[in-house]
Amino acid sequence: MPTSLNDQPLDYDRAIADVEAIVDQIESGVLPLEELFAHFTIAVEQLHACERYLARGREQMELLVETLDDSPEDGASKPEAHALEELDF
Repeated sequence: MPTSLNDQPLDYDRAIADVEAIVDQIESGVLPLEELFAHFTIAVEQLHACERYLARGREQMELLVETLDDSPEDGASKPEAHALEELDF
């Protein structure tokens, strides 16, 4: 049975594959109702984790674009560039 992603680093492709497998199991109609609810809960948790992962990636890309647009004339380092190092993506 799938496990929660709460404290694990996200493998986006794996999470999506897990969600697809859960959907297939749910659609098969063979799961007992209690198991169906448990699987559904896990799928929703994984989808939320994927959304957070994509949001962090989007923020990182926006910050990168912003630092390119605002690159200093003298080549000095900008504070935004240091913020990129702090992102755990």
